[in-house]
Amino acid sequence: MFLETEEHRHYLGDARRTELYSRALKELVTPANAVIDLGAGTGILGLLAARAGARRVFAIDGGGIIELARQIAAANGLSDSIKHHHALSTEISLPEKADIVVADQIGRFGLECGLWQSFVDARKRLLKPDGICIPNAITLHVAPVECPEHWREAHVWAQRPAGFDFSPALPWATNTPRPVNLKEEQLLSEPHAAHEVRLDRDDPRAIRIEHRFNVSRSGTLHGIAGWFSVQLSPSVRMTNSPLSPERIQREQSLFLIERPVALAVGDAVTLALTIQPLEDTVSWRVATRTKKGESSSSQSTFLARLTSPEELARTRPDAAPVLTPIGEARRLVLELCDGKRTVAAIELQVAGRFPRIFSAAINAAPFVAETLARYSR
Repeated sequence: MFLETEEHRHYLGDARRTELYSRALKELVTPANAVIDLGAGTGILGLLAARAGARRVFAIDGGGIIELARQIAAANGLSDSIKHHHALSTEISLPEKADIVVADQIGRFGLECGLWQSFVDARKRLLKPDGICIPNAITLHVAPVECPEHWREAHVWAQRPAGFDFSPALPWATNTPRPVNLKEEQLLSEPHAAHEVRLDRDDPRAIRIEHRFNVSRSGTLHGIAGWFSVQLSPSVRMTNSPLSPERIQREQSLFLIERPVALAVGDAVTLALTIQPLEDTVSWRVATRTKKGESSSSQSTFLARLTSPEELARTRPDAAPVLTPIGEARRLVLELCDGKRTVAAIELQVAGRFPRIFSAAINAAPFVAETLARYSR
């Protein structure tokens, strides 16, 4: 919980971000509107919507932080106008269709945090046909960059810490996009506005970005940086671009290449980047052409997934899975949720059925509570 509140403390400390959302909501919200705050966190966007005059705000979050949002709303006298729901937005039904849905699960490159999928579901089930999405469009920007310190950080696994060979971790480190706080002078060419996603009408699909950059500053290429600009309302736009003096306090994403390449003015860098939003995978191929020759590098976040052979074997299409004892215990908890048995009675039965796992009902209580919090109502 501490790390979660620290993350939101950082968001709240970004006065520029808060101001832009406030302006957008004031521009779009009317007193007749119902607004959904999707992935509410501490509830700041719902508070801004209520202050802008919304008739009703539905603040939705699947984490325990929703209780903090509830208390913050009460502390500001807004308990009557903001209704808090502890649930995933994809699993909830609301008493009415909303006029506006607002969220900030944009990540660093625009699509890392499932915002697109969440908005598609909200558009289909929770929003009126003419409802408004905030943001309604995300533009993805890319540029070749010089980032020696981040390249070295990823390659620390090649340095034999304590005299041991840790090189098997290199693919994980080099195929994981890294957060960076870029300066304008680190860009090796003009950036490219590569793709626009319309959250108010597009369905998730693979995005293919191809571009040839002409190097305009000599330096060493370490990877491709990505960032976003979003349209919050007709007159309000927000970005984390390193070129913008009005950018919000959010890092960019760095997609590393295998080996640094020295570049001179006039050299070429070619990027082919594919985003699979439903699989949460990004793949990128970077090729360079210089006076000294050509080189290429191919990376993918798929290679950064730490999955054991045992896990893969259990999910093969031809596998015939059976439940573990813990799985059996979880199934029992769910089967006992019949609207008649109390939680205490469920704990007793689970402990009695699985004495090797739970020596008493009090030991089963956290396990039962975790299951009920996720799957019961």
